[in-house]
Amino acid sequence: MDPVYFFIINILSCCVFVILGIYALGVVRRNLQQQKLNNLIATELSTLMSAASKEDKPQSSFNSLANDINSPEILTTIITVMISKYGDMRLQEQDFKNVDVGEYVSVYVDKKTEEIILSLDRSMTSDSPHLMSSYSDIDDNTFH
Repeated sequence: MDPVYFFIINILSCCVFVILGIYALGVVRRNLQQQKLNNLIATELSTLMSAASKEDKPQSSFNSLANDINSPEILTTIITVMISKYGDMRLQEQDFKNVDVGEYVSVYVDKKTEEIILSLDRSMTSDSPHLMSSYSDIDDNTFH
């Protein structure tokens, strides 16, 4: 075979390899751009999902209410539930006078039936059918 023939084959082979190399570099560049775009989208989606999960959480449920019995919102929530269940209530001055100074409402939580029990009976204990919320001191220094 003629050496010119081998020279032409070498030149054509080099041209094919250069073209394939340029194509491979283009594919790599395009993949890197796509990866950057995917990372940006993933970051934005994570931000949106965390914001949405914070908004989707229910404002109050029985379990969160019972677990956070000391929260300031519980009184308003309990009164709202009572008015919703029993209808309008009218409290007159005489109603307040009829309550002894030492009387107060105790809050008990029955975890089996998921009920909150409001009672003037201070003698309920954990032995009672109602599970008492754990208070170490009977007088919790709230206004009576």
